[in-house]
Amino acid sequence: MYLRSRGGCALCSRLLWAVCLSGFLVWPRSASASSPRLGAGSSSPPEESRSVDPFRGQEVLARADLVEAVLRRNPSVEMARQGWKEALALIPQVAAFEDPRLAVEAAPLAVGSPHGLGQVVRVSQRVEWPGKRDLRGAMARAEAQARASTLEQVQLDLALVASLLFDDHFVVHRQLVVNQEHAALVAELKTSAEARYAVGQGSQQDPLQAEAEGVALERERLVLLARGRVVVAQINGLLHRDATVEIPPPPGRLPEAGSPGQEGGLAQSAFAMRPELQEVAHRLEGAAQAVDLADRMAFPDFVFSGTYNSMWPELEHRFMLGLALQVPVQQSRVQGRRDQASAARARLQMERAARLDEVGVEVEQARVALEESFQVLSLLEHRLLPVTRSRVEAAQAAYETGRGSFGDWMDAQRRLRTVEGELDEALANTWRCRAQLDRAVGTVPLAMARGGAK
Repeated sequence: MYLRSRGGCALCSRLLWAVCLSGFLVWPRSASASSPRLGAGSSSPPEESRSVDPFRGQEVLARADLVEAVLRRNPSVEMARQGWKEALALIPQVAAFEDPRLAVEAAPLAVGSPHGLGQVVRVSQRVEWPGKRDLRGAMARAEAQARASTLEQVQLDLALVASLLFDDHFVVHRQLVVNQEHAALVAELKTSAEARYAVGQGSQQDPLQAEAEGVALERERLVLLARGRVVVAQINGLLHRDATVEIPPPPGRLPEAGSPGQEGGLAQSAFAMRPELQEVAHRLEGAAQAVDLADRMAFPDFVFSGTYNSMWPELEHRFMLGLALQVPVQQSRVQGRRDQASAARARLQMERAARLDEVGVEVEQARVALEESFQVLSLLEHRLLPVTRSRVEAAQAAYETGRGSFGDWMDAQRRLRTVEGELDEALANTWRCRAQLDRAVGTVPLAMARGGAK
């Protein structure tokens, strides 16, 4: 005797709940990946960043303020952060059970029959071999950690570029100051040359030479102004705002950058801190999990099912429990997965070894470059600059006493201007080299930036 439709639906509902609450349905553990060292804070939305001036009220631009503003406002940081969150969101998806499957069948010829509607209700759940889901979750977690390391790389690169642009900003302003000082001096020399020529004590070439030097200085000023506008546009691009917005001037003088540490200590710090190495290490962890997963793919998966068939006359025959196995008989596919996963792991191992070599070379190059920049700065400041100033004084004295030419005096002044510009460039270069060394080690130049922003 068939059951009525209403009774069949009630039994179907009970059967569904029984399967969903059975012991083989265990929800996956919550999966998370560690936050990036430099990306814990949230950045401002791009729309808000473009409308807010990060340097409002500042009369002098500070290096640390520029670096922090770039890290807070640049869209590349938020883009990398969302990529990390995207990878995090994948973890619970790959580690979860598949959704149960509900199938309902009915006998259409039984519609209107006095025996009721004949129907079959089947609920099934696919369950993978133990450990497969956990391995997939571990692989996704490793990928999320690699994305976090990518975010750190973006922040380190932006901090380096911001620090280098700060030094360019400083050099342009310093060279404009030197240009202005020498232009005023040349104007005075021209007036003096004209006065001496008027009384017959000088050559007609002297004021003309001073005029030519003044034109050269004006041309140099125009070039520096154009270069300064380009630097400002590049800084504004990093700050995600209009390229023509004015920024505060740099400090009038930079202190000396900090000296490098010992070679071995720097290299070991880089091996522990460089996000590029951490990214490869996380991907290597995921590759190891992929190898284990490929081995477990040789084991079958299970499909548990429960069926209710209302068309069986005996009640004990209407309820059925089933177990199906998905047997991996295609051994070529299983072996192919093993070979693919093993090759990927071997490739990442070689990539990590190659990157370790690259990082060691980068640290040594940056350390040597910083030491060289200190030596060049010392040479310019303590030897070349005093000699050049003495040469100017000697040329001036010789011209005033009639033992030297006006052209010699102008040449000495021009050489002094060049050396003063080289000195400012050398000082800024020590900070450039220090920032590149910090990047090679894997640290943001914020701590050292505060020392160079005053």
